[in-house]
Parts: sequence; structure tokens; C-alpha cells
Amino acid sequence: MQSPAATTAATTTPAGTPKAAQKAGEDIPPKNNPSGLREHEIIQRNKAACRTSYAGKWLFPNNWCPGWRNITTIILRLFAQSTGCHHSTDTRHICFPNTLQKQQETKQGFYLINGFPHVLGAINCTHVRLVPPAATEHLYRNRKHTHSINVQAIVDHQGLITNIVAKYPGSVHDSYIFRHCTINEHFQDGRYGNGLLVADQGYGIQPWIMTPFGNPSTAAERAYNEAHRRTRSIVERTFGILKSRFRCLDITGGSLLYSPEMVCRIILTCAILHNICIKRNIPLLEPEPHMPEEEEEEDAGLQQEEELQNTAAGIRRRQQIVNNFF
Repeated sequence: MQSPAATTAATTTPAGTPKAAQKAGEDIPPKNNPSGLREHEIIQRNKAACRTSYAGKWLFPNNWCPGWRNITTIILRLFAQSTGCHHSTDTRHICFPNTLQKQQETKQGFYLINGFPHVLGAINCTHVRLVPPAATEHLYRNRKHTHSINVQAIVDHQGLITNIVAKYPGSVHDSYIFRHCTINEHFQDGRYGNGLLVADQGYGIQPWIMTPFGNPSTAAERAYNEAHRRTRSIVERTFGILKSRFRCLDITGGSLLYSPEMVCRIILTCAILHNICIKRNIPLLEPEPHMPEEEEEEDAGLQQEEELQNTAAGIRRRQQIVNNFF
């Protein structure tokens, strides 16, 4: 059986370079330039700006760039340098809390939102449109009858993307992506202790995945649902900011005219740049972020039997949280 994975798997400085690009460029490590240009001839901030400009569909002015032939080479190298696979390996910029101190800081940050305990991340998926390969068009057709890559992301309380998987076509369900990702294995192995993720009902409740009550019947359950909603909303806001900053990922930018493999690289590159911008407090050029269309929740009935085996333990833990905190 064919795998469901993608089959290819404004202000300026005196020099004229946008300040946002200059800041972002400081976080991109230097590397020997395969085009033959000497590294000091390619200012780091120019590399970042070109990368951001491309991803944002000319987010910044282009009249300061040294030459588009060189820029094309730089952009292609940056994609290969930072996104050589379909999930995040750049732990410098995308890293799930992996120390006790960082986990405690993340839990505290989420708890301060609305009193939801033990949260290490909010998880959801979003779709990025593309023009699919003709031979595998059906794999990329999502439930809204458009073609896309289904991108899973986990974000922290600050809106930083701490884990991302960008390789599955639009026909693949959110719960399938999570069930087959490394982060799920780590939770199953107990690597994150009592840490958990907040998710919508489509993921199915597990000891490390807390979902809302479908029909809350008590005041405590309603309070739990409200805290869950407020806590999880950070992932939707992050998708909105990401797609507002990089319009090529948004429905308003049309469909990406690249191979699925290149689309996945573009997505990961934008995620890295998003985190750099958040860490360095680089503002959006627009006052209000575009909020993505509300994604339909996955049908819990689509979960596999192996996932449902954890449901009872997940329900027990959710009830413990309700009893102890709400």
C-alpha cells in the first residue's frame, strides 16, 4: 500500500536593509557559499531578508538586494541548510522542552493563561495549499476538496513552534500524523513525566493528550473546558501569525507551485523564521494577524484501535485534573 506521506517526500537601516531582516539575519549561522562568493560579500542580514522576502511573497522591498542571480542561489542554499528533511531537526530554533527546567518554565507559562496544569504544548494541524503532482493528486485532496500539505505543529505559551511535522498530504488525518510522530513515542515512553498536550477532540484523549468534554455536565467540567479552550487557543493564534507573516502559506496567497518536497521545505523554513522573529520581538508589518479558517475537528471514530486502548487511562487523568484544579 502506498504510504500516505508526501511522495517526494518598516523602517530601514542607513544601508537600506529592513531592521527586521537585519535582526533575523544575526540568527542564521554562516556557511561556505557554494556559488563561489566570499562569505563577507553576502551580509547575513541580506540572506535572512531574501529568505523572508521570498517566503512572504516580497514582504520587504527588493531594491537593496545585491543581485537576483546571487539571491536565488542564497535562497536555495538556505532551504537546504536549514530544512533538509520534512520534520524539524534545527534544534537551535525549533526544540520541544527537553530539560526539567525548560519543562517547568513551559508548564508555568501555560498555567498562568487560565490555570490548566502540566501543559507542555498546544497541538493542532493546519493546511498549506499546493498544486499536486498529477499522478498522486488524490492523496493531496483534503476534506474541503482542495489540495494541501497537512502540517502538524506544537507551540508553547509564547507562540514559539517547538515541534513541527510537514510531510503528509492533505488527505491524512490529524490523529494519524500524531500517532506516527516521534514526539508521541516520547510521551508514551514517559520522557516528559506528567507533561501533556492540549488538543481538540479529534486526537482522542490519552494520558498525555487532554481534550475537552463533549457534553460537560457539571460546573467543574465547564470550567475545565473553558480553561482548555483558552489554553489551546495559542496554537490557532500562532497559525494566524505564521500565515500573516508568510502569505505564501495562506489561502490568500493561492497554491504553491512547487513539488511537495519543496513546499515542505518552505513550510519548515517559515517556521524557523517565525521563531526567530518571536524571540527577537520582530513585529508583524500588519497590525492584526490573519486568522486561518477554522479547521474541522477530526472524527474521533477514525482513530485506530491501538489509540483507543489508551482512552480509559486518558479519561481517568482528565477527571483527576478536574477534581484537583477545577
